[in-house]
Amino acid sequence: MANLQELEAPEPGAAAVWWLGQGSFAFRGPCTGPLVVDPYLSDSVEHGGGPKRLAPVPVAPGDLAAAAIFLTHDHTDHTDPETLPALCAANPGSPIYAPLASVEHLERLGIHGSRVNRIERGQTVYGDGYHVQVVPAEHTEDSVGLVFVFDDGPCIYHTADTEFFPGLLDAAEWGVDCLCICINGRLGNMNIADAVRVTAAVKPSEVLPMHFGMFAENTADPKEFVAKLHAAGVTSRPVVLEPSGLARHTVRRGAA
Repeated sequence: MANLQELEAPEPGAAAVWWLGQGSFAFRGPCTGPLVVDPYLSDSVEHGGGPKRLAPVPVAPGDLAAAAIFLTHDHTDHTDPETLPALCAANPGSPIYAPLASVEHLERLGIHGSRVNRIERGQTVYGDGYHVQVVPAEHTEDSVGLVFVFDDGPCIYHTADTEFFPGLLDAAEWGVDCLCICINGRLGNMNIADAVRVTAAVKPSEVLPMHFGMFAENTADPKEFVAKLHAAGVTSRPVVLEPSGLARHTVRRGAA
């Protein structure tokens, strides 16, 4: 187990990325603490009658430092009823940003008050050392993607769970340095061919596939994604992280 607050901040011009499995990440810019997205750090899907997780929980929710918490939609592996109470209790001063269905779920969990902020597509969230553009995702009625822009750092686009739709290609205008994109192709998510198409259009410096390796019934092979990127002549550099552990990757602004 590791407390991300103990890990050093990245140098100017960079951001640190930890993939916590599925759609869960922690991002840290030069002027921020860890920004945690969709933390799934439990076995709640299995407890609810769903499949067992394949990757071990990389960090206990109560051991994870979070300067802010972002949720993209109200599915158990993204708005996790077993992760969020302990995570929020361990980070009592940290704001939470979530669409309406997740806000209502938080209320049922006893997490409410001024720290909980509803977000909608088209909104911009401003925090210390960063801002986040809240963008559409086609998955649930109010699901969102998140574009993190770090002061003196890079731009990271987390697509969240989403089907392919033409609006995803608009991200080409944002100067994305790292694209975190779902590839599993099931249950309302892009498949590998879709993810390659989006990457080719957006042209990020790096692309980091996600939403694989957590459930046997809902995964994909990242090696196939990398192979199809190369076959399509996509020049974005693929970064494949293991869906367990806390391997750190550094994203740099404007990297070739």
